[in-house]
Amino acid sequence: MFCLRRDIRIPAFSSESRRRVALLRGCRLVVTITSWRTSTRWIFTCLSVLALVSNGYGQTDLVAENIGNLKASNVLVRRRAVVALGESGDGRAIEPLIAAFGDRDADVKRTAVSALARIGAPAVEPLIRALNHPHNDGIEAYEVDALANIGVPAIQPLSSALKNTQYSVRRLAAHALAKIGAPAIESLLVALRDSGFGGASPIAQDALALIGAPAVEPLLAVLREPGFQWPKHEAAQVLARIGRPAVKPLLAALNDPDGDVRDAAAQALGWPGNTDAVEPLVAALRAQQVGIYAVDALGKIKDQRAVEGLIFVLGRGDIEAAYAARALGELRDPRAVAPLVSVLKNTQTQYTREGVRGEVGQRTAASAEALAKLGAVEPLITALTDANEPIRGSAAAALKESTDPRAISSLLAALERRDIVVVAAAFKFGSSEEFVGKLRLG
Repeated sequence: MFCLRRDIRIPAFSSESRRRVALLRGCRLVVTITSWRTSTRWIFTCLSVLALVSNGYGQTDLVAENIGNLKASNVLVRRRAVVALGESGDGRAIEPLIAAFGDRDADVKRTAVSALARIGAPAVEPLIRALNHPHNDGIEAYEVDALANIGVPAIQPLSSALKNTQYSVRRLAAHALAKIGAPAIESLLVALRDSGFGGASPIAQDALALIGAPAVEPLLAVLREPGFQWPKHEAAQVLARIGRPAVKPLLAALNDPDGDVRDAAAQALGWPGNTDAVEPLVAALRAQQVGIYAVDALGKIKDQRAVEGLIFVLGRGDIEAAYAARALGELRDPRAVAPLVSVLKNTQTQYTREGVRGEVGQRTAASAEALAKLGAVEPLITALTDANEPIRGSAAAALKESTDPRAISSLLAALERRDIVVVAAAFKFGSSEEFVGKLRLG
């Protein structure tokens, strides 16, 4: 075989030089270079000639040999083959290495991820194509990891895959982008903004939420962009999922001169346990800097310190009052009973037939529902005999959700009176077997 004497000290060569020396193995002649004083250029020439000669003497194609070794019964042989294929950088190794994700040995699969990452950009498209194929045993997780490890060269192809017709491909592409992290944020924001992406926005939200803190400032920039509202609300939902790292900048955004930015910030602050946001949201409500989204956020946070602020909003007499009533129902604080009863009574003279379909109807229904959650059934029972049909209907719908025996009795009494409004409202919201039976007998 061609070889170099072991007692000769070989200077450091480039990787290409080492490759040429490696090609000498497996041949059947012996060549001794007696002195390294000869010029480096001459040595490279000799190595190149010897490599060509060695091919003529039947040198094995190492890439092809290692591809074959991926199917060897010996797991150590398979592992070494994966490593060698990754080091080769040869495009022929890409598909076999992707197929190695189906190997029964976990180390072979993990090493194949590293090998494909080493090959880099040429492996991206084949890996994305592989995402289109149904898999078992979590093979797609290794494909995602390989794409993530390739990094920046995979971002644009993965962004295009967010438009794939198959949901599974879109989901896996978004997961890979999330693993790439901060460099992929801008591409994910494009999917968040662009209605042409169709179903990509929800999975872009998932990916941005997984990236977490690095995505906060770019998402805040979306809140401040002019134009349509919905991308801002999408960004706000992601910020809410990111949670604690986003709180401080969002609290600052409550004072933004743009009302849309303030509303979106309030929406993003609405997640359970975000107690730091309660007092700033209440203050913003009292100053009328924010509206519905702040009320809804306080209902989600579920902190008793929000009660007084929500009661204040009940007096506004608009759609915000309906949101405040629902939030008070969730908080279940007894302080809310009297203000909610007041809302119910004050709306008795405001109704027209059209009103029930507008803000007044929503406020009344929400107040009745909140009273039922608070266990305050007496005002609702009284409302069952109100002259205004919408009042009676709202009270009946709320009482039907109550477990208080007095609620069922009062509804049955309304049935005896043949009060169609009450019966229809209670039946619509789901009746007990006793009530349905009584309704049928009627």
